[in-house]
Amino acid sequence: MNEKLPSDILRNARQLKVDWLIVAEAFEALSQKPRFLPPGVTPIQWAASVSGYSANHLRRMTAARQFLLELQANAPAVARRLDRPKFSHLEVLAKIWRIDADRVLQLLERERKLGYTALTETLKSLQTTTASTSQSLVKRSHAEFRSHCISLLIKEPRALYLGRGDYTWLLPGHSPDPYCKPDMVVRFQPDDSYRRWAGVDFLQISDARTQSIQRKIIALATECTFLEAMWLCVPGMFDVAKEIGDQLDFLHLINIGLLVDEGHSIHTLRRPARIGQEPDRRDLYRAPKLTTTVFTGVLL
Repeated sequence: MNEKLPSDILRNARQLKVDWLIVAEAFEALSQKPRFLPPGVTPIQWAASVSGYSANHLRRMTAARQFLLELQANAPAVARRLDRPKFSHLEVLAKIWRIDADRVLQLLERERKLGYTALTETLKSLQTTTASTSQSLVKRSHAEFRSHCISLLIKEPRALYLGRGDYTWLLPGHSPDPYCKPDMVVRFQPDDSYRRWAGVDFLQISDARTQSIQRKIIALATECTFLEAMWLCVPGMFDVAKEIGDQLDFLHLINIGLLVDEGHSIHTLRRPARIGQEPDRRDLYRAPKLTTTVFTGVLL
């Protein structure tokens, strides 16, 4: 029997009570190869229209699954104790993990059964103790915020993953392209293809209602058409990240990812849905020549 396509798994998934991990995996697969979707429809829009789950719910399930994969890679013996975890429990564990990974390991090693109420109380306690750190982050200058985020990204380079190949991250000294000037440029050389370019912008902001978000989105809408993909990194404030994510969806800016600075780690809230954005101006991009290299390596 042929293996089911992601699109087949997602259809009526909620009504059919398909395991949430299978739904999340199917959505990720669809996002990576959305070739068969109707023109102008993004993977998140299509999946939400056919699965019975909202776009927000699909993103949350995807984030929880990514945490599980990370846990399995870093602590396989501990991860096996979860067996087939409930989405609600794993989502809270993922949030705890981003604040204090050791606490998650301790919980899984110590507790035979994790209760949802106990998990949420642990999360609230950690969020209270780290609130002062988050507030201090939003007061940093743009340069300090950029340096802070880059230092975290160097520890987690797969946050800017475009596929297997050689990666070099560059800080432009001068950008010759008047329409595309990301804070950091990602040069990506796949194993069997031509050199590609992506970009990362850092937005130091603390208020979701400010017009700075609209101005940044307008700039990104142009920049992303010159690049394979773009990422925007913002402070770890829920209302800010949600507002930006909603606007990116509304404008169908599907090759823009969203990264959130959690203080001690970078969390991927939104991945670029596919490579390239219409209208396609990639052949017009002029890469910077005066640069400072901040990372180079091979990602498999």
